[in-house]
Amino acid sequence: MENSSINKEGGSCRRRTRLCSSARTRFLVVRHAEYVCPASTRLSRKGSLQALSIAEKLRDKDIVAVYTSNRCLSTARTISRELNVKFVIDKRLSAIDRGLLLGLSTEQVRKLYPDVYRKRFEQRIPDFRVPEGESLNDRLGRVKSYLKEMVEKHQGRNIVVVTHGGVIDDIYRFTRSLPVQELTGLQKPYGSISVLEHNSENNKWEEKEWVGVDHLPQVVGEAPTGGQLYLFPHQVAGSFPLLRGDLGELCKPATQNELNVYEAMRKKPIRISDFTPLYLGLLTINV
Repeated sequence: MENSSINKEGGSCRRRTRLCSSARTRFLVVRHAEYVCPASTRLSRKGSLQALSIAEKLRDKDIVAVYTSNRCLSTARTISRELNVKFVIDKRLSAIDRGLLLGLSTEQVRKLYPDVYRKRFEQRIPDFRVPEGESLNDRLGRVKSYLKEMVEKHQGRNIVVVTHGGVIDDIYRFTRSLPVQELTGLQKPYGSISVLEHNSENNKWEEKEWVGVDHLPQVVGEAPTGGQLYLFPHQVAGSFPLLRGDLGELCKPATQNELNVYEAMRKKPIRISDFTPLYLGLLTINV
């Protein structure tokens, strides 16, 4: 913000300018939404709902930028599109480089590379670098670098950071000055949001919330096709809630006449069947 005043002295004018800015930079740190499987970067049906719910939660937060790792791009794209804010890929937000361990479970690492398992998973030696991969200190170092740069670049603004559980752990350690080998104990559900602020006046980090989940779709029952049913997050009218399932199915209140029509079409398809929703069954649920 720029405040200006004009002083008249001896017939001349002098403009005084004072720059004012907020001292607080707010980080809204999002763990990516659920994938189809750990090896994929494509969101599951549930993950797609989570991503939309995240965007809805952030809609009125005056976000100026969305940052993401490459593997979190599906979640970041949804947020970026819904908020009309550009996203930027930053490699410093990537999960730790597992090197030769990529694709192996912890149990497989224990059997195939017992020495690596001991140093990384049991002793958690900060500077031990997995063959062709990173050490714990390597990841923490790039996370620190990212946070410090963002504080300078976006001072007084709100930014979204879409990243992985391990990076969120490092942010937690950094803001609390914890050693990198210490386990945080944080439960980090897919789609959770952590909020923290940096105060440039005292160079301190302030924790507002860790891994909040109140915005995520509310599970209200089991779907007839398997999976779960959630309150539909984008209903704008009507006195009865709509539900959406993991597989994309929609559950709506129906009168007996509607049910009779659907049951009749299921038993004997007619011409209009091609233009009506696929009837999957009846579900009785208390909402």
